[in-house]
Amino acid sequence: MEDEGPSGREVLEKGEGSSRREALEKGEGSFRREALEKGEGPFRREALEKGEGPSRREALEKGGDSEGQEATNERKASVEREAVKEKEASAEQEEGAKEEEGTKEAGAREDEGRANDASSGYRRKFMVIEEFLVSLAQSDDKVQVVIAGEEDRLILAVVKKITKRLKDSDYLSGGKIARIHAEKLNKVDLKAKANELVGGCMLIEEAAKLEAGTIKTLKWFMEEHAGKCIVILTDRPEKMRGMLQQDEELDDMITHFLEI
Repeated sequence: MEDEGPSGREVLEKGEGSSRREALEKGEGSFRREALEKGEGPFRREALEKGEGPSRREALEKGGDSEGQEATNERKASVEREAVKEKEASAEQEEGAKEEEGTKEAGAREDEGRANDASSGYRRKFMVIEEFLVSLAQSDDKVQVVIAGEEDRLILAVVKKITKRLKDSDYLSGGKIARIHAEKLNKVDLKAKANELVGGCMLIEEAAKLEAGTIKTLKWFMEEHAGKCIVILTDRPEKMRGMLQQDEELDDMITHFLEI
């Protein structure tokens, strides 16, 4: 046989002559891998899809890398959104803290103002009380007193001061205070107890609740023991004034009226 030269397959495998290009295009024999690696011929698309050989970088740049970049961008955007939210929350919290601080400062100023007003009010009251006590000690009258006010503790404190001042000035022989509620006095025989009260002070609380018969006996007692015992009637201002307006005789017997 004559040597007809290398066969078609051999040519394809060796890639000699024009058959090399054909081999690359068809991807036959050992050139399939080379075609994939170089990304030549119809295998360029396959190389891109599989990411083999040098086409792997191209595939990443065109496809895979864009997806990765998109994911990175999304993560970056998410971080930025979270940062904005945190900043807004921080700003709201700071604003709330400022408002709360402002409210506390305003409340403190209001409290201070009320305290100052209360303090001023008490100073005025005590100035009035002191003037009242001075005038009481200098009085030559047979002392009978009405104290009208809202604060029972303050009223009691004033009664104690009155009793002490009158005792110190020898108007009273003793400093005892007989404290009784009007409704209880309505049930007591005042005439039978009169001698026990001499030399001290009889304090009648909520005097507007005294009954007509008790008031009549009380006026007798005030007249009979004037200069030996003082009677102090106490109640709320409007009730005390109403009581005295209804009984002019009792009103005339009162020598000192103090409203605090």
